[in-house]
Amino acid sequence: MYILRYLLLGALIGTIAVPSHAQSLVDRYREARFKVQVSEYLDQFGEQVPSGNVKHIPTRADTLQHWLNQLANSARIAEWNRREKNFEVAGWRLVRKLERAWFSKKFENTLWAFLGTESLLPVDTTYTRDLRAKLEAYYGPPTQTISELLNSNETERRRDRYMQFEYWFVVNDSIPVVLMDVNGPLERGLIVSSDERYRDILLQVRESLLKEFLQSQKRAPYVDYYYDAIARTWYYAGFDGREYFYQPISSRPNLALGRPWLDIINRLD
Repeated sequence: MYILRYLLLGALIGTIAVPSHAQSLVDRYREARFKVQVSEYLDQFGEQVPSGNVKHIPTRADTLQHWLNQLANSARIAEWNRREKNFEVAGWRLVRKLERAWFSKKFENTLWAFLGTESLLPVDTTYTRDLRAKLEAYYGPPTQTISELLNSNETERRRDRYMQFEYWFVVNDSIPVVLMDVNGPLERGLIVSSDERYRDILLQVRESLLKEFLQSQKRAPYVDYYYDAIARTWYYAGFDGREYFYQPISSRPNLALGRPWLDIINRLD
């Protein structure tokens, strides 16, 4: 370590930074004396500062650590660990389009936790458009699409609401779970959300709920509206039974008429 040398040299540089013509005789003497003292000190003690004994300085974190240790051994944590290891979906109910008001009322005070698409599992790496076709085949039409969500200009200005579809579930009679697209049909994976009380086991909830769905190879035709807020363009996004399509629409569709139909796409072809 050269900490001491740098400190001493730094002080020395600070001392001699004044131009020579502006220095007084006293300044020059102090400079020369400082050089001699630095040289003598380094010759005697070397360039390293000897280490001392490590002393513990009490902080608030000490009390926090004690609390965390107690919490880790508490019955509450033990219960959560048990639930995480043993969680299984005993049953689920898909919330239909006309049941949205019931679901919203029942879980209106829910604080939501979200599980993103950071893993390398198939549900996170598969194209969302392909997952949407499999969801259609396994569960049927989504609970909510952009057609139901965007019915006013005020809502349309909220870019955070530009989802393509959502599937709402009630798992084990009491757990709300929502599956939604990440950012349209060209992205990958699904976002999963549920009550924050299940945050620590949300991955297990997702894997248990979607286990059979992910094993299914069936895909069903569908079509959704999708709005690209950056390009300010509306699209038909879907699967016609043979291939996926992503077709721009010349103007904003009339969402009051509800969701689009596949025969509209066929007529456009």
